[in-house]
Amino acid sequence: KIDLEYRILHSDGELRWVRDRTKVIYDDLGNTIRQDFVISDITNRKNAQQALKERELSFQAVFNSTFQFVGVLDPAGILLEANRTALAFGGINPEDVLNRPFWLAKWWTISNATQTQLKKAIAYAAKGEFIRYEVDVIGAEDRVATIDFSLNPVIDETGVVQIIAEGREITE
Repeated sequence: KIDLEYRILHSDGELRWVRDRTKVIYDDLGNTIRQDFVISDITNRKNAQQALKERELSFQAVFNSTFQFVGVLDPAGILLEANRTALAFGGINPEDVLNRPFWLAKWWTISNATQTQLKKAIAYAAKGEFIRYEVDVIGAEDRVATIDFSLNPVIDETGVVQIIAEGREITE
């Protein structure tokens, strides 16, 4: 069985992507009886994949270049993404916080009350409410900072699909 993707020059002069799936049928002696093959034009799929890759690169560039602390949560409060600014402030690596409850991340361990407040705020955001408040968080070397913090639900036709967490330091 052969399954290949490659580019060809179409008769109209355009480069196109094709998927070539070939299956060779053999007899009991190992001789080829026949070859079944399907060649499909997958140019649209390949172009869509490339466009998606470019959008992801653009998103990451914006996401990681902002001076504000930004994170993306699922509606249960699991941290899916955290930008470089937030990670650097906390002195933490992505694997320390990603795919874990947001309120357990170092930033929020300044007190149990802070963690409880965040859990409640996430629950309200998961119901579609925009939440904003000032809160003290803890960073690298136990540096305390006051941030203007918000949770903004991302809503589609099914309801809240993600929550954008954003913090801007206002300690001064």
